[in-house]
Amino acid sequence: MQKTATLTFGIYLCHFVVVQLGYDLVYTHVQAPAIIKILLIAGFAFTLSLLVTWVMSLNKVTKRFVM
Repeated sequence: MQKTATLTFGIYLCHFVVVQLGYDLVYTHVQAPAIIKILLIAGFAFTLSLLVTWVMSLNKVTKRFVM
């Protein structure tokens, strides 16, 4: 949990792009009520943003951009 807290700035920076990607994927391919689609996009955006930010934090050069 502490590691996630240190990555929040990077998550904030990249989630805008990931939310759009999630919207494009979910709204065209999932037949479900809107609330389910929104929750899927939110979970997808958080998970992928966290993963991208974590990978960037492992590199010396990109670490300064996300932390």
